[in-house]
Amino acid sequence: MKSSTHGTDVYLITIGREILTGRTLDTNAHWLAGQLTRLGARVRQLACVDDRIDDIAAEIGAARKIGSRAIITTGGLGPTHDDVTLEAVARAAGRRLRLHPTARRMLAERYRALHRAGKISEARLGPARLKMARLPVGATPLANSVGSAPGVLVDLEGLPIFLLPGVPAEMKAIFTAEVAPRIVRIFGATGASPARAPARAGDQFNM
Repeated sequence: MKSSTHGTDVYLITIGREILTGRTLDTNAHWLAGQLTRLGARVRQLACVDDRIDDIAAEIGAARKIGSRAIITTGGLGPTHDDVTLEAVARAAGRRLRLHPTARRMLAERYRALHRAGKISEARLGPARLKMARLPVGATPLANSVGSAPGVLVDLEGLPIFLLPGVPAEMKAIFTAEVAPRIVRIFGATGASPARAPARAGDQFNM
């Protein structure tokens, strides 16, 4: 099917030292590129960067410079010290991080559910978990039905930046439910609907 989105360029950024060292295969970019093409968008460029604030912020700047109309990142949204994507995007956008009440509620509900299911020992939101709810000012949290860390949408002067977790099952779920419909609305894409890929047994969620 032909698309009405000529010039709709999407810039994909994969984040993680484990990919750059070859310990992890970047299947996220491959899957996203296929889904975006199905929707009628065009992937302008694929990039992989380290878990470094400066590197991520610089790549966001590069994507803006070449005229991308949307940016999608994967990875770096979890609770550990090297999960710095939110801080990096905040820097690139010239904004502060702030605890987002909706993101906090999403996390609280998710951890309570995981605790009831016996998958975690406690549901309390300590500092590490709350880190996942500290979003750039003005950002919109995107529901994560598989794991814990919400996806995030940042509107940077009309440029939508979608931040997705690096865990494949979580990334696919958020893209399908939250990102793909927005891509269609924003750009008027006329391609096929995104494929729904089942979660694999090895996929994990951010603790």
